[in-house]
Amino acid sequence: MKNLIRKILKEEVEGDKPTVIFIAGCDKEGSCGKKYKYTANEQGGLLEKGLGGDFNVITFAWVDYDKGLSEIDNYDNPYVVLFSKGCSESNQFSSKLKTKGGDLNKMYIVEPFTVSQSEKSVYSNVRSAVSDGVPKENVLGGTSNHTGKNVAGTFRDSYGSDHWSALNGVGSIIKNSYVKPAEEQKDVDYNIG
Repeated sequence: MKNLIRKILKEEVEGDKPTVIFIAGCDKEGSCGKKYKYTANEQGGLLEKGLGGDFNVITFAWVDYDKGLSEIDNYDNPYVVLFSKGCSESNQFSSKLKTKGGDLNKMYIVEPFTVSQSEKSVYSNVRSAVSDGVPKENVLGGTSNHTGKNVAGTFRDSYGSDHWSALNGVGSIIKNSYVKPAEEQKDVDYNIG
């Protein structure tokens, strides 16, 4: 009941904007042992910029990926964007979406750290997500295995100039592929004559 009330309130406040659940990468707070350029929320802002403001982005730090997994239950068929270190549990996200009947075409794995190819590695988890049904072209890779080159179906030269611009780039990809639900599209009168 609590989740239903939460869902209704969110819909009232946020309108009909499609939801994007975003799991950020390593951040300014030093969650990966050193401090990076952006906080998790600032990374979410880079994604929002690419999306153009027509989406409701819910951001989680990679260390809180489990909260992002739970958040999927609060929305009908959300987009899921995992970035850098946030891609570590990509197989859990694809499995959750698949079990829930979500559209795996709406999941994006952006520049994962796939240097190790061991059985329990990010590399293995990304490949598992693709096996679950995430389109390989939704796996965006940079210029090395540190940014997913060895698992990618789409490469940086088609969406951004560096690791951080990949967030803006994936936002643009989603925005340009988004089709409003039929009930939101305007009717066109084709009666000629």
